Amino acid sequence: MQQNRGVIERRQAALYRAFAQLLQQRDEADGVCRLMQKTEYDQRDIEDLLE
Repeated sequence: MQQNRGVIERRQAALYRAFAQLLQQRDEADGVCRLMQKTEYDQRDIEDLLE
């Protein structure tokens, strides 16, 4: 396809954003939240998980 890696990664990111937006619209229409909620982790917790 003669496209460099940056172009492909930008297109992939745009696809993921569009898909997430569609899923969010579906959830709002259904009144249900199926997407993972963002959670805040303490840096120590992340380091513990990586060990």
